[in-house]
This record gives sequence, C-alpha cells and structure tokens, in this order.
Amino acid sequence: MHAFAYSDYAFIRETSLLGLIGTDNLEIVNYRSQVVENPTNNSLIFDLDGGNKTLSGHLEVGGPSLITNFFGGFKVGLFTKFRANISSSGISENFGVYELSQSVNRQVINFKKSQIAGMAWREIGLHVSKSFETWDAGINVRRLNGYEGFFAKIDSDQDVAYPNGMVLFGSNELAGGVGYTRNGINADNFDVRDTQDHGNGFAIDLGTRFYFNDLAIGVSVLDLGYVNFRHHVENYALPDNYSDFDVNPDNYLDIRSLNELIDQVEEDTPFAPLNNHQGFIIGAPTALNISADYPINQYYFISAFVTQRVKLFNTSTVSDNVVSVVPRFQSKWLSAYLPVTLYNYSQIRVGASARLAYLTIGSDDIMSVFRKSDFRGSDIYVRLSITPLFKIKRRNKQKSNQSKSDAKCYEF
Repeated sequence: MHAFAYSDYAFIRETSLLGLIGTDNLEIVNYRSQVVENPTNNSLIFDLDGGNKTLSGHLEVGGPSLITNFFGGFKVGLFTKFRANISSSGISENFGVYELSQSVNRQVINFKKSQIAGMAWREIGLHVSKSFETWDAGINVRRLNGYEGFFAKIDSDQDVAYPNGMVLFGSNELAGGVGYTRNGINADNFDVRDTQDHGNGFAIDLGTRFYFNDLAIGVSVLDLGYVNFRHHVENYALPDNYSDFDVNPDNYLDIRSLNELIDQVEEDTPFAPLNNHQGFIIGAPTALNISADYPINQYYFISAFVTQRVKLFNTSTVSDNVVSVVPRFQSKWLSAYLPVTLYNYSQIRVGASARLAYLTIGSDDIMSVFRKSDFRGSDIYVRLSITPLFKIKRRNKQKSNQSKSDAKCYEF
C-alpha cells in the first residue's frame, strides 16, 4: 500500500502526519486579514505565496499477485490493484481563496487554462518479462474498471471583469467543462466499490533494462491508458454561444462538498448538458521513467531515477515529476533505504524506509510524518512481499548482492 497527498493550495499550521491522527477540529482561516503571525496549531491557512497552485494525491493498494517461470525463460504473472488519483498540474493564482476575496480591489480576474481531474479504479493485469544476457524486457497489460471519476477544466485564457464583488462574464469569453459520476455525488451511503457500471479502460506499462558490467539502466513508460466513464455520469460544458452572466464569489466561500459546488455552478452559469450527458474519458497518470542502479560492494548500493509526467489526453490525471537518489544497504533479511528526492523540480525531501524479511515500511518525506511544520502533504508506504518457495537463477556479477533474493520479480 502507498498513500501520498500534497497541495500548496492550503496548509495546516504547525502539525505533522502523526499530529493529524485523532484531530477532529480544524480552524479554517477564510481571509488573509485573519492570518496572524503565530496562529493556533491545526489552523487551515490558504496559500500566501501567490502564483499557480498544485494538487496531487494518490492511493495504491496491491492485491494478490503471483509470478512464476514459464517456458522459454519467460516470467508470467497476474496482479490486482486498487488505485485512486486526484491531481491538477496548475490551479490559476486567481482561484486561491485569498486572491478571490481580494480581487475586488483589482476589478479583474485572470482566468488561465487549467484542469483538475480525479478517479478511482481497480485493475487486473498480466505481466510478461524475459531476461537476456545483457538486458531485460517486460510488459504489463491491465484492464481498468472505473469506480468514480470527475473533472473540471478551463480551456482558454481570459481576463474577466470583477466590479463591486461580482464576476462578470461576457458572451462566449470562456470555454470549459465539468463532468462527474453520479454515484459518488448522490449516494447517501457512498461505497467506492459500488461501481454502478461507470466504465472500463485499458493501460499498459512497457519497460526495458540494460546491464553494463554492474551498472543497470532502465527505461519505462508507465500507465499508458485511460478509463472511459460511459454510464451514470453528468457531463456539462459551456455552449458554443451564450449570453452574459455573472457570479458572486461569496456564494462559494462556505461550500464544503463537491455536490454543493456542482449545484452552485449549475445555478450561476450557462453550463449545459453535453450531448445528453455523454460519457467522458480520463487519462491515467502516464509517466516516463529512467533509472540506474549500481552496486558499490556486496551490501551497499546506490540507485537513481527520474520520473517525468506525460499528458496524452485532453482530460487526464497527472503523475508527479520526481528526481531521486537512493543509497541503500541490502542483505537477505534486512535492508535500509535513504531516498533524497527533488519533488516537481522545486522541493527537496529526505525519506527513510526499512525492510525486515518480507515487510517494508517507509516514507519519501520522513520529516513530514514526525516533525511539526506547515503541513502541505506526506506519504507512507507498507509492502509485504513473499517470494515463491523455489529458486530462480539470475545474473550474479562480481558476487554482488543483487542475487540474494530467491525470486526475481521484474519491476519497472
């Protein structure tokens, strides 16, 4: 299991991930003028630094998986996962809570092309890989069953007037849309596993790894796919031609749920059903990954990888951009990792994890778990991996510890 969340749209003052456990009272600071130099702990404060804002969150829970040798040296496996992703690669500065409340002084709002999308899905996959003398290759083919999905997007850049606290939209100034599955919005007792036959999709992972003496270099493309939400959905778009309308931002200050937000948007704007609420496609968080791994000696290794998001669909969840260097100690029963990560090319994070036998626990931002600070997000992962009861021969150059595992499970 791996859970991750981060946003610079807002932060919680002076807390940590562990500090949030059991917290049931957050003080929401709605206006910049209410932000004091030393606010109380667990105060939710919106972005103070200006600029575009980001949001990223994902959850991955691996189900039963099996891999084994097959004829001709192939390794074949089956795996299942539950995954969820919500992300935005750029929320316009003017969509910040404090910026909206102060825009009356500027008399204008700068709407920028932006998008937020999220979905939850289950996947069942087939893995096939093969090792050659100096390189490996593998592929995962996955069927995706869409549980829930939503998106909201603005497809054009436009400055709109904001006199007297009202946002005035001229005829045909903006383009955009919003869509969502009805079950998650309207169900009284929401159960993410109740799919309501929302839709299906397809994805593949492709990867290869080359060996140059002890240096291994891998290249892979992950999550190349989509989910087509076709049934029990709502899909709205601004029509090709519409007349002037206005929006009062004060109507949105007390909104606490997506359902309330959708209702208010429908009331305020000319958004209309798109082709009788036809379905919509949300792309998976596609990413290009390049990695390298080198054994310093029998027990110490160093690896590095770069993950770059690749957006292929007009509406899509997105991956995080990551550059990471991971020194590690590795033996048969005990391993320790110290990842140093540059997140989205702007923030350095130090993580830590440990493996005892088959159990691994860690975080890529260990300080966010324990240290009290302006909390913007964190992650934690737990992995239980049990190898088969038979041995698989694998490359063992210079007697490095790359061969300590009994089974070789191909990883992208």
